[in-house]
Amino acid sequence: MPINFCLLNTRSINRKELFINGYVSENDIDILAMTETWLREDDNEFSIAEICPTGYHFYYITRKNARGGGLEKPPLEQAEIYYRKLNNVNMDSFNEDLKVLDLNDDYDLSVLIDKYENTLKETLQQHAPQKRRIITLRPLSPWYNEEIGQEKRNRRKLERRWRASGLCIDRQLYVKQCETVNAMIKNAKTTYYSSVISSNAHNQKVLFSTVDKLLHRKPEKRYPTASSTTELVNKFADFFSNKIAIIWKELAIDSSHCNQRNQEEQYTQCVKFINFQEVTEHVIENVIDKVGKKSCELDPVPAKIFQGCQKTLLPIITKISNESLQSGCMPEKLKEAVLKPKQKKDSLEYEEYTNFRPISNFKIPV
Repeated sequence: MPINFCLLNTRSINRKELFINGYVSENDIDILAMTETWLREDDNEFSIAEICPTGYHFYYITRKNARGGGLEKPPLEQAEIYYRKLNNVNMDSFNEDLKVLDLNDDYDLSVLIDKYENTLKETLQQHAPQKRRIITLRPLSPWYNEEIGQEKRNRRKLERRWRASGLCIDRQLYVKQCETVNAMIKNAKTTYYSSVISSNAHNQKVLFSTVDKLLHRKPEKRYPTASSTTELVNKFADFFSNKIAIIWKELAIDSSHCNQRNQEEQYTQCVKFINFQEVTEHVIENVIDKVGKKSCELDPVPAKIFQGCQKTLLPIITKISNESLQSGCMPEKLKEAVLKPKQKKDSLEYEEYTNFRPISNFKIPV
């Protein structure tokens, strides 16, 4: 397979980052060598990050009494994905098919949950079958628009004309078009990120994520060393299971100490729960409105579909909640969660399992 190689005499990369980035991407360059970058070893890494398109690496080679550097493109990553065409789902028809959920039958709680989840899965598969696809991971530029694309195509035409004719006027037109494209990209990025920041002024998570993108900071998820993902997952499962067992043991010891106290003192402030008041569909709807915008991988349907059939599902979710409260039983299926280990602090040693906490993502309803 041929390699697309390019050599540029940049005469300083300062304020030319966007141009170099776009040039590499548009011409599908595998290796770009740059001379006279005028970089120093103590230069800020921001300019280097701006130059590199997604997936490229920057290699800096210092010459004696000079400065240099270059880009190398590693093979594009590919990923296997499973997806559904959720935008094509007719929610009226989807809700109509869900009416097979019969609430009049006196089902056992576990059977009712199975019927609820299986019906949703079968209906989703019928309206939006799961498909498999191999994709190439490419950079995402949410600020990019068709107007910029058109101006970049015009720039490419002017470049070809100049290289064919060699005329000064054609070169001037090409240089002017380069400045126009760079200004449009800069304005588009400024407008986009300003909008994101202003619209999420009270959302700290989005703000920090946006700042990291602007500064090209990619927090690396680091986990303890393991020979395989399966081994790592099992070690985390064993660690968290043992941790829970220790907590239970400590609670049992505390409970035995309490039993040794004076009975009269122990039950002075005792309050007994005899039964629970049944929840209404309105209460369940308020809870779902707060947590139903996101979904768990274990949910029978994605959040987008769930919101579209929420009114239809309210009666059965309410029934499941009330059955659980009245029986005092939390079904095993509703105890399942996707568990993701998270470092307590980024500065802690990531090889120690004790420096991780489990983040559990439960499914609805819980």
